Amino acid sequence: MSPHDAERMTTRYQLLFAAVERAINEADPIGLLELGAPSGEYAPEIGTIVPRLASVKRLDDITGVLHEEFIRWFGDGTAGPRHAYEASARRIWDAVMEYRQNSDEPGPG
Repeated sequence: MSPHDAERMTTRYQLLFAAVERAINEADPIGLLELGAPSGEYAPEIGTIVPRLASVKRLDDITGVLHEEFIRWFGDGTAGPRHAYEASARRIWDAVMEYRQNSDEPGPG
């Protein structure tokens, strides 16, 4: 892989990470941003979500990944119901599809 290819992959991965971050911040699934947390509050969770997107095959898979990661990070009671992640999952699905269309790779990770 050339340095240019590596740089392009890194930039695309960063764009995907940013798209996931936007989707989660906009939904604020457990209300941390609403309570005044900084905009990067969900970065650790996003860091565990993005690599898992390589294996998603459909929108419902992304909803499951989001819900599972929020349960892992915050517990079942705080994470809330699975359907609370559907809006974010739709936005993330669009970003994953764009990422895949612009590469020969199956996805991030």
